[in-house]
Amino acid sequence: MQGQERALLGKSLLINREQKAQELIDELIAKYPKLKSNRQFLDVIYEVLKGTSSFGTRSLFVAAQYAGNGLIMSHLGDDAAAASTVTTAGVAFFMGMMSGFLAATGVDLGKAIKKKDNREIGNIIKTGWVMTGILGVIAAGGFLSTRAFLPLFLDDKVAKAASDLFSGYAVAATTELVVWGNGQIPFKIEKNNIIPFATAAAYRLSALGLSYWFAKVLGMGPLGIGLGAAASGVFNVAAFQAWYSRAVYHPFNLYDFKIDDFKEHVREFLSTGWPVSLQRVSEWLNLFLISQVTGAWSDHSLLAEQASLSLLVASGFMSQGSGQYSMMQVTEDRKARRMLLDDFVKTGNEEKLLEAYHLQKKNKHHFSVSIINGIVLNAALAGAIYAGRHGLIQLYAPENEVDSVMDLATLLLTINAISLPFDSTRNITAGILRGWDDMIYPTLVSLILMTVVAVPLGAALGFALEDSVLPMFIARLVTLAIAGLINVRKYYQHDAEDDAEFNEILLNQKILKSINQAVSNSGARYLEIEARLIEQARAFGFELEDVPGDGNCFFDAISKSLNSSEFDPVALRRLVARHISEYATSYEGFVEDDFDQFLARISQDGEWADHLLIQALSRELNVNIVLLRSDQAEPTIIKQSDADRTLYLGYQVGWHFQSLSGEPSRALLEKIEGAEVDHFERLEEVVINRSDTELNFLGASGEIPSSAVLFLTPAAGSAASDALNHGHH
Repeated sequence: MQGQERALLGKSLLINREQKAQELIDELIAKYPKLKSNRQFLDVIYEVLKGTSSFGTRSLFVAAQYAGNGLIMSHLGDDAAAASTVTTAGVAFFMGMMSGFLAATGVDLGKAIKKKDNREIGNIIKTGWVMTGILGVIAAGGFLSTRAFLPLFLDDKVAKAASDLFSGYAVAATTELVVWGNGQIPFKIEKNNIIPFATAAAYRLSALGLSYWFAKVLGMGPLGIGLGAAASGVFNVAAFQAWYSRAVYHPFNLYDFKIDDFKEHVREFLSTGWPVSLQRVSEWLNLFLISQVTGAWSDHSLLAEQASLSLLVASGFMSQGSGQYSMMQVTEDRKARRMLLDDFVKTGNEEKLLEAYHLQKKNKHHFSVSIINGIVLNAALAGAIYAGRHGLIQLYAPENEVDSVMDLATLLLTINAISLPFDSTRNITAGILRGWDDMIYPTLVSLILMTVVAVPLGAALGFALEDSVLPMFIARLVTLAIAGLINVRKYYQHDAEDDAEFNEILLNQKILKSINQAVSNSGARYLEIEARLIEQARAFGFELEDVPGDGNCFFDAISKSLNSSEFDPVALRRLVARHISEYATSYEGFVEDDFDQFLARISQDGEWADHLLIQALSRELNVNIVLLRSDQAEPTIIKQSDADRTLYLGYQVGWHFQSLSGEPSRALLEKIEGAEVDHFERLEEVVINRSDTELNFLGASGEIPSSAVLFLTPAAGSAASDALNHGHH
């Protein structure tokens, strides 16, 4: 096959590869109709709604508790009301950061469940429990540290009210995290969608009731809010642990306190969990810092923010819950897809390939349904909140402050309501990206844009506008929208990579299967072509003398014919490249690619000779070149007007050049005598427009599908070259 034809085939490959892959998939679907899921899209809708209703609603209970805490604070006096904005964001920040690590348990459980490794499942659950206790202690330390730094930003009385609540939450931190983690274990082990919802409802609602009782009825103030949550946590943890005594958990030996390879499990827990934790930080640190900057400017602004913070916390936790579900589901499906593709490559089992295709398609549906679902839910939430904005603001603001904060609170609610669909898209897509183990990129994008860029920029603009909080929330809206769009773009990149990988595996396996089948019967056909060339050569007085099939066969054959040490194959290639460069105007019209790139290519060792190189070498050496052809067509004659000599080569059309020994017959000399001189177009036509049978004897024979040659991918092409070891070129 010559260079110009290779370029044309390459273009066909790029244009038609996806189309060919889809044709092969359609054939498989028709071949295995039982594996086709006609209801797949509806199944994904049901799956997403079921999963998000469990994890999203669970997170909504979390948000309700934190927003409820703010509501209780607003009725404990002006200072506590002002502090409620800081405490809502602060509790979400510390607990969100620690709970992010707990997502590792769900992800690692999914892997162990796929392997049906009961011992490993038990080790993962017990490691999660141990790490939950440690994370609870760290969270408690973070809560207690607020007594040191909050007075630096807030009024002393406001800072004390906030620190009192955080001190109570230091006691509640560990049990709350245990409740948080417990919900996902039955979800993975039993496929139970009710437990995450039920555990969240039981703990969050009872915590809210006890917090009100401790803080308001018993007069403990903000401290009682945290202590109420702690009391509820202790009760719920004790009650739920009995769930693990059921028979379904016996194979996991959960109450055998030995953990195999504990250090390795801790390392796996942390390596999986810290990116999720960082993602939570990117969300809640932003709001925590905004609340502190606002508090440094004005208690009045803090009061106006509280309704917006409740909205953002509710939406944020709901979206993060949906994102966590998506992370676990997409991760599980992509692991299964990988195993199926590996199985197909090893065994050639087409059913495995088709199952992998359906999983890949399912993930596409999952992305679309999850994003639409998140946007619709958050748009509905934003609409409901905005419609009831006056009542909500009156609910949070002390009676004597309602009128003064109403305008600012309404404006902030409007801005933050607009942000919800974008934030939902950002959160859910970030969760889906973790299915590709792509955790750091979306997290850093959010952290940098929303916190490193938006908070200082918004604060600077707000300070310039006489301590206005509006620029900070506007900057947050703009940057989270950008982060969401970046995440979506990243998803489509990964999806395209999966498609490309699948198509390559499909095309390589299908085509190589055909090629290998054909090659097993191709020896006789190759010998037939060679026999034709031998017959043609002998008819004109020659015998074949083979040269290596290393891509340099034309130059090897010419060198052998010249029988001169001055003209070895390397020197001849260099000579023809220099000639074409010097006489560029005579050749560039026949080059489809960039001319400089063409010159660089033909200078490379192993690059096949095409009609341009044959013509150029004939001119440069001032020799006639006669090609005796295996298709037994008329010899191809490149004739110079005053040639010094004539060189004779054998040409297995489309495959290989060979040297000839002997003397030309009278009939051949007469043909040379009557040939036109230096007819460039004739060479191009004769060499390129040859017999289809000779161009691709395997394809034309029907042993390989006619499309196979066009659609070889690079990997398949390499393997095909090894298989078709007769093809010397």
